[in-house]
Amino acid sequence: PFGLYHLPLGNTIGVFFLQEATCVCVCTRVLVQPRKMPVFIMPRAMKAAAPLYLLSSLVLVKDDLGVHAAATAASCGSNEDCTGCTESACSTTAGCQDTSPGDYDASYCKWCDDECGDGDGDAGDTLLNVDPDQGCGLGDNIIGSALIGIFAGIFGYFVPCCFACRRSEKDYYNRMIDTSNPSVKRAAGTVTKKWEVASNRPGGGISYWIELNFTIKRPDGRSYVVSGQRLVFDRLYAESAEGSSLEVSYNMSSESEFVIVKDAELRVNSRPQIIMIAVFGIFFVASIGVCALAIVSTGCWIGVIFWLIFVGGGGLCGKFACMRLTVQCGLRGRAEVKASN
Repeated sequence: PFGLYHLPLGNTIGVFFLQEATCVCVCTRVLVQPRKMPVFIMPRAMKAAAPLYLLSSLVLVKDDLGVHAAATAASCGSNEDCTGCTESACSTTAGCQDTSPGDYDASYCKWCDDECGDGDGDAGDTLLNVDPDQGCGLGDNIIGSALIGIFAGIFGYFVPCCFACRRSEKDYYNRMIDTSNPSVKRAAGTVTKKWEVASNRPGGGISYWIELNFTIKRPDGRSYVVSGQRLVFDRLYAESAEGSSLEVSYNMSSESEFVIVKDAELRVNSRPQIIMIAVFGIFFVASIGVCALAIVSTGCWIGVIFWLIFVGGGGLCGKFACMRLTVQCGLRGRAEVKASN
């Protein structure tokens, strides 16, 4: 957003995709995979991408804010002559436009009368001429405010999404282990197998699996054996041995949907890591700051609407869509129901 007036839009979008990919990786690791591991353990590519994102952000801020005062005080645009202006001065000086076909060329910085921004497809037509004094009465102000609002929404999207997802996940497991819930029933399961799966990625950690069988009886009186695998916390894995008994709670309308009661209790009582809360808090504060930038830099409040859409959409996504994906990841594994002999 800081380079909105003079940086190629593709560069800015690239930086944000890099940032959000890192955020998704962290969120997925912390919320979905039930194992002890540092929050910022991620694939090698993400480790290399994180400093690149930070460096790109600093470049954007410096390019837009650091040279703005110097560009204003310079002689760029005096006597209706913009030739020789620096890239930042050409982009921020009223009356000057960069018409370079590729990388910036000072000889293509021109004073705009009729030849610039005329819709002929040159570089000048892609620039936004914002004027905060005109507010939402100027079309470019509306576009600029909307773009910055979208970027701010991307910053703020994952905070309500992740916390709503976490809240919904806990509600799901609470319903599954609630003894007063008429749609679920408990049974005694027997551990038939347990194993660990080590990730082949650097710092990928270890997943812990348990396979167990339990017998259920349907309303018609017939008995069935349910066999399934579940991804569990390392604590439960260490306490369970092959042949030991674990209490399970299953959905009476779909017996293959079941949870191990003790594992579900661990999920319900687990707390998000402090560093995770701090990181997401920084993202949300940053989104508010960028949203404020949409108003200050363009004088138009349209960007706030887009920010609210993203933040509200993140909460809805976390409550309905993300929760389902998270639960499915927690319950993933083979499960089948067979008639008892």
